[in-house]
Amino acid sequence: CALALSAPFTYGNSMRLLGRKGLYLKHVTVVKDLENITDIVFDKTGTLTEVSNSVHYEGEPLSQEEINALFSIAHSSTHPYSMALKKELQYSVSDHSTVELDDFEETKGKGMKARYLGRSFLLGSAQFAGVEHEDEQSSVYVMIDNKLYGRYIFRSELRAGLKSMIRKLEKYRLHVLSGDSEKDRSMLEEIFPDNVHMHFRQTPQSKKEYILQLRNQGANVLMIGDGLNDSGALKEATVGISITEDVFQFTPSSDAILDADNLQQLPSLLKTAAFSKTILRVCFGFSLLYNTVGLSFALSGKLEPIVAAIIMPLSSITIVAVATFGIMWFSPRR
Repeated sequence: CALALSAPFTYGNSMRLLGRKGLYLKHVTVVKDLENITDIVFDKTGTLTEVSNSVHYEGEPLSQEEINALFSIAHSSTHPYSMALKKELQYSVSDHSTVELDDFEETKGKGMKARYLGRSFLLGSAQFAGVEHEDEQSSVYVMIDNKLYGRYIFRSELRAGLKSMIRKLEKYRLHVLSGDSEKDRSMLEEIFPDNVHMHFRQTPQSKKEYILQLRNQGANVLMIGDGLNDSGALKEATVGISITEDVFQFTPSSDAILDADNLQQLPSLLKTAAFSKTILRVCFGFSLLYNTVGLSFALSGKLEPIVAAIIMPLSSITIVAVATFGIMWFSPRR
């Protein structure tokens, strides 16, 4: 019983502690997978960077009806730019409420199409909107009835505490994948070491293929992305963690959800998961000790029934106590 209880209680308590720190796991086996990670792949937009509150519209003026439709379209997506646009437009919409769209379709990593009151709307990248001359600014283009009206321009900022976090991850091979242009390369190079692998203008499919390539080379990959847009890559990784501003939002294909405000705690979270192996070894040691001593007395014929009745629950209680209090009291704090 003591041997059988070691792993479930150790990983269960680790899962509970990680949840308190903002990392919510799908099941306890994810803790074991986190122990063996060799490579960490970061998505950029919505993961390493967050969209600032300054969203600027450039183009033809929009009517109230058109703004209402765009707000509802942005409200239907979990992409970081959509969420930032939703915050920008909510004060221009009466009662901050959405309208009922006649149709809605999202192409992950590219944009969205919808119909409202008989008119067609498109929100998305330059390629999705058919814009040929794209500049280096992060933009979401607006098309209404197949006419280009303008674009919303976003400014990205690095999340707080990233430089310190990256420095603590030196034991791992680090990678950055981004669907954007290289406009933020210099900003990222300031916080990442020289040997980091950075790839820009990546599609959801190319991100997935990159993860598969690393897995085929024998790497155990931790992919950290922003949910739907990185669902393929998250699914193919050894462990996929979805970064979210709202832990209750829909995050497909991920093994865990990490509160965006706690990303800087990633080194501590990985150390906590790795510490589970130490506690598990201690639990195995106690269980083997109980079994060795018990069997020795039993084979010699000196084990009284009353002693066996005491040792049986005592061994189980010891394992539960070691797993619970060992994780709570001695796991890494930083």
